[in-house]
Amino acid sequence: MDEKGHKIGAIVKGEISNKWSNQLNEGETYIMQNFKIEKNTGQYKVSKHPLKLLFTKGTIVKEQQIPNIPPNIYEFISFEDIMSGKTSPDVLVDVIGQFLDIEQDQQRKGKRKLVIIMRDQGNNTISCTLWGAYATK
Repeated sequence: MDEKGHKIGAIVKGEISNKWSNQLNEGETYIMQNFKIEKNTGQYKVSKHPLKLLFTKGTIVKEQQIPNIPPNIYEFISFEDIMSGKTSPDVLVDVIGQFLDIEQDQQRKGKRKLVIIMRDQGNNTISCTLWGAYATK
């Protein structure tokens, strides 16, 4: 999160992801050193922030309680806003909906891709694609 309270994506790639998978916990706050800052480009972005953080082999992370950072920051988007194009198609969003059905379930190169149909309170439906670990939960 930046000084204005906007979410910033942090990316852990490839071989170093195993190092961090059991050390970082959702809802905790951390102080980071020795990371790269890059433009937030790519097919899908985890936030609207123009920059993202990239872990390196030399990244140091220390848990630090920072009480003025809220533990969960969700920006729920309505299905109607998604369907009408009010959201950017390359930024991941938070939604609340009811699982209805599996539209597609496939394995590709050892990773699972799952496409599900969800419905919101207004009875609108959308497809949601989950990859890897998110598709197996």
